[in-house]
Amino acid sequence: MKKLGVLLAVLMLPLGLFAQSNEDLMKQIEALKQQLQALEQKVAEQQQAAPAQQYQDLDARVAKVESKESKDNIAWGGDMRVRYDYQNWHINPYNQFAGFGPMGPIYQPVNAQDWTNAMQWSLRLRLKMSAQINDNMKFMGRLSMYKLYGGADVPVFNGMPNTVQNDFSSTRVPSSDILHVERALFLYKFPTSHISLAIGRMNTSDGPPMEVREETERQGTPQAIMVNAEVDGVHVEYDLGAIGMPEGTSIGICAGVGYEAGFGGGGQVAENYTMTPFGMGRINAMRDSTVIGWIYDMPLMWMAGNTVNNARFILGYNRFNNMTDIPYGTLINFPIPGPYAQSSPQYVTATNNLGDMDQWGLTWRHDIGDNFTYFLSAGYIKSHPNGKVSQYGFGGLLGDPEHSKTGSAYWAGVQWRPNTLVTLGLEFNHGSSRWFTYTPSAGEPSDKLAARGDVWEGYLHWNFAKNVALKFGYTHYSYSTAFSGWQIAPGDLSYFNLNNNTYNFYPFPKTVKNAYMMLEAKF
Repeated sequence: MKKLGVLLAVLMLPLGLFAQSNEDLMKQIEALKQQLQALEQKVAEQQQAAPAQQYQDLDARVAKVESKESKDNIAWGGDMRVRYDYQNWHINPYNQFAGFGPMGPIYQPVNAQDWTNAMQWSLRLRLKMSAQINDNMKFMGRLSMYKLYGGADVPVFNGMPNTVQNDFSSTRVPSSDILHVERALFLYKFPTSHISLAIGRMNTSDGPPMEVREETERQGTPQAIMVNAEVDGVHVEYDLGAIGMPEGTSIGICAGVGYEAGFGGGGQVAENYTMTPFGMGRINAMRDSTVIGWIYDMPLMWMAGNTVNNARFILGYNRFNNMTDIPYGTLINFPIPGPYAQSSPQYVTATNNLGDMDQWGLTWRHDIGDNFTYFLSAGYIKSHPNGKVSQYGFGGLLGDPEHSKTGSAYWAGVQWRPNTLVTLGLEFNHGSSRWFTYTPSAGEPSDKLAARGDVWEGYLHWNFAKNVALKFGYTHYSYSTAFSGWQIAPGDLSYFNLNNNTYNFYPFPKTVKNAYMMLEAKF
């Protein structure tokens, strides 16, 4: 700018010489000098202010980018479900345990009963989140809220695990409008190998093939017929595709904690007491309850004519060590009779380690084209009791504290999608009289995968808008044996056949009829 001003002044000199006198010329030159000085001063001020302004603009742009990156760092999603249920329970005649007399236990005959709840509404909200921490590590989580309409808290205890609220079922038993942590884990993929590591509250709920009925992607790692609960632990997985197996094939090893028995754990103190039908029960010398297992997972794809076929084969094994009787939790109307009765809610905790258990499971799912799917899932268990029984009056593992017992179950389903709007499905599962699976609750009024007996379910889904569906279904439970869902019983389970006039602690239903309707939206 300075050089430009000097050049203009010089160029203007000849014109002034021809037109004006020397005196006038000097006045003009002096005025030009003053203008030039003012101009130079203004340019200098601008140059001094420019760096500060540039930094301010840069800070504003960086802050804007950082704010956007912070918002985009966590990816959010989820679903919301409003559900209506109609339930009818039929209870066969039985003998109700009423306490102890001079000659031993006292039982009172109870006639057959029918219980009906014609209108039960519930609300479930699940918020999913994920964040890429760095190139190799990812965070995944899910928050869940599940409650009944009308401000209802934990349902009245009905003798089944799905009416006990504890750490394994905190998001799957109706409770309150509090958001519970269902999943929170780190997933790290080692950059120089085909190994990944997951640690935290694992994705151990809603596993395969439960996603078929839910019409979602796979939601959990373990098979639902084996484990369907919140579990804290670790999972290490190796990609077998690296050694020539079909792409996506993997084998994983997992371990978790089911009950922390140490100081500050489930018992709260090193030695604890709890109210039982026999008085105060002393709790000490407990061991941690743990699980360790493995899972083999192999996807397949092939062409049959012009139809694409996708299939998945899963084989898994779990070893439950030092299993306990009742996990630390809350229930309502727990039947402690006589002078030891307590007001609800009552807090319960484990009283003894009862032994170990082996659990096997396999699942085959086959998608034929885009319109038809079928699956078969099966499970097998074997108990290894240690001779101890629950201080609440229940026997050892599977009702026998001295001898190993076995149980089995299978679950089959078909699904047909005639068009993009409608889905039809039919499922059937059967559990033997000693069947047990680690599914405290499935987020529904009853847990069919834990049933000892037969369960039929048919459903129709109408996907009337993008990510929104109206779902109708009917589930019919026909129980063969009491204490479905429990790994314990007061005696050998052969004594609790519901077709006979059994001796029971609770009014276990023989049949349950459940019609439901759901409005579900994914976002």
